[in-house]
Amino acid sequence: QFKRSGRVSGPVALVGGLLGICPLMHLNKEGRIIAYKKARGKKAAIATSVEEVMKHIKDKEKYDGKFYIAHSHCPDLLNETIEAFEAYFPDAKERIKVVEIGTIIASHCGQGTIAIFFYGDEREE
Repeated sequence: QFKRSGRVSGPVALVGGLLGICPLMHLNKEGRIIAYKKARGKKAAIATSVEEVMKHIKDKEKYDGKFYIAHSHCPDLLNETIEAFEAYFPDAKERIKVVEIGTIIASHCGQGTIAIFFYGDEREE
């Protein structure tokens, strides 16, 4: 999917697919989607995502705000992500709002995409 959207070249997409590389992305201050890390496999991507949330979330473990988890038609991955959050935030279940990724973003990222939204610190440049 990233090859079709022009985010990566053909050889990079091939090798990434064979190795199960999952790019981790965030929005910068200009609203552009930037790949900032890579994880090998879905489980590693979930663990790395939770670590990134913990680095940037407002009030760390005391966070009492909502989490929004958006997904692109991947219920199993969604459930694994929710379980990972519940390990850090035992009362998160009632604060997690699940939504589906819209068609525009899904056309760029493809099926199997998970996006996590929360209140955190300032975005980096």
